[in-house]
Amino acid sequence: MHDSVGPSPVPPVPAEGSTGVSRPSLHRPYLRRRRNRHGRGIRSGPVPLGAPARRTRADVFDDAVLDSAQRLQRLHRPALDAVSFAVQQIPDDLEELRARDTGELLADGGIPMGRLDERDGQVVIVVFRRVVEQFAGRDIPLADAVHDAIVELVASWLHWDPEAVDPHYGRFE
Repeated sequence: MHDSVGPSPVPPVPAEGSTGVSRPSLHRPYLRRRRNRHGRGIRSGPVPLGAPARRTRADVFDDAVLDSAQRLQRLHRPALDAVSFAVQQIPDDLEELRARDTGELLADGGIPMGRLDERDGQVVIVVFRRVVEQFAGRDIPLADAVHDAIVELVASWLHWDPEAVDPHYGRFE
């Protein structure tokens, strides 16, 4: 009679031609595939551990603004030292902007895609995310629409032509 509960461990039988030393198995419970609570599929998604599960549209847009800003700062380093870039969901005064013609960079429907704010010698270029996304739609890649909006805002601030700010301006047209 044994005092232990459950079966006793059995040493593994070495395969022919092996040295008889078995590799220890690592206990990794996070690698087990478990079924979901209804028993139909795996419980977790196909995303590796530590990776972001999903990038939001706002994250993608912020990255496009950052890439465009870095490109322009590489092209025109001294001129754009006093410029910072920001993203806003929609303009604060959306109804007023639709009612009057502001002469700013306009998307379809007369809504500006961005704005220049000058405060204490610091220039902030604000890009309106929802307006640019709707302007891009299905025909224009989002990164190109963001870049062109930023190029036009920088060009209006510097009083340059958009092609002088970036030679790749308007390539989606």
